[in-house]
Amino acid sequence: MLCKKKPYNGVKPYIFFSYCHEDADRVYPIIEDLICAGYRIWYDEGINSDADGIEVIAGKLSDSAVCIAAISSKSTQSHSCRNEIAFIIQNNKHLISLQLEEFMLPLGISLQLASTQMIKVYEYPKDELLSKICCCEALNVCLRDEIESEETQWNAWEISDFEPDETILHQEDEAIARIRAEEETQWNAWEISDFEPDET
Repeated sequence: MLCKKKPYNGVKPYIFFSYCHEDADRVYPIIEDLICAGYRIWYDEGINSDADGIEVIAGKLSDSAVCIAAISSKSTQSHSCRNEIAFIIQNNKHLISLQLEEFMLPLGISLQLASTQMIKVYEYPKDELLSKICCCEALNVCLRDEIESEETQWNAWEISDFEPDETILHQEDEAIARIRAEEETQWNAWEISDFEPDET
């Protein structure tokens, strides 16, 4: 499954969204809704877990203003997700946890998240969930300004939106063909005598 919104890659304050890729079907709709609501969000689209990939993720995490972590039975078993949470806590990043499902948190994760804000996703309908997350004031610094929103709208338009209408092109071709036919008829109507020199 692919997310319909691209991760933010600018220099302004943004949210780092930590999640397990196996939870993408539940996480991507939340990311998409938050981006549509005006938030700058960076998330891992599928970076390799080699040394270079880890450096990219660590850099994005270090530079982020706020962090959101999607917590599930799968994410708590993910070495990468646990490392990201540990990094967030150690670096005193503001963390908002989204518990995707009802399950018993491992003691270690429960201890790490004890002092963080936890939202139980499964308790809220979609619209109410978005409102609940947006109520977190720490996220406000990551809201796009008006100019950014306009640029995002322009970038969202597909090039197909600017392709000429096939019906209009067909009508223009027909009009050109009629004009050429009329010109040819006019030329054929002129007698060659019209161009003979005057003997006088």
